[in-house]
Amino acid sequence: MKLGRWQEVERIFNLVSELEPTARKVYLDDICAQDLSLRKEVESLLACDEKAANEDFLKGFVNKNNQLFKSFSKVSESKSKASKDTTQENNSTKIELKTDRFVLQKQLGFGGFGVVYQAYDKEYQTSVALKILRLKQSHALYRFKREFRTLAGIAHPNLVSLYELINDGDNWFFTMELVEGISFLRYLEEIPSEKNFYSEASTVEEASLKL
Repeated sequence: MKLGRWQEVERIFNLVSELEPTARKVYLDDICAQDLSLRKEVESLLACDEKAANEDFLKGFVNKNNQLFKSFSKVSESKSKASKDTTQENNSTKIELKTDRFVLQKQLGFGGFGVVYQAYDKEYQTSVALKILRLKQSHALYRFKREFRTLAGIAHPNLVSLYELINDGDNWFFTMELVEGISFLRYLEEIPSEKNFYSEASTVEEASLKL
């Protein structure tokens, strides 16, 4: 390609590259109406530029997800270590309810303030998740009640439903919808490796279909 021809292709490319597809087509229809080969050369350059942009975006997308995955992996490792260190303590301090309405079946999780069990509610003849306050301090009880009252007023398909806040004399606890499944960290651990996840994705469109 001669220098003058290339300069003309580059000039038109710079003019249309920032336009929306519809406006770009109208502009090319007008400026290249008498020179179809010029239009073909400009469109070829636009296609190469778009492909490069998509590949850069995909690489950035994968890199960000790799970093996110590694961050969650570190959190998962820390959580697993903490779980092993505290399992014995939590098993040795199993909470017993005074009320016979609920039968504690198994522990689902625990945190600084509470322990969550799967329990059977004899009154309603159904399984529920039951969160018991571990700490007896007044500030802990305040936060526990505030948590229940705040979440009990929220209805959303992606949030569990809260049922009752109960005091049996010794313990404060509330019941909520029991959701079968695995923990969020366990879910992340079972996601295929990033390499396998994106290895066949050569374009942004292909990658998005795998999400």
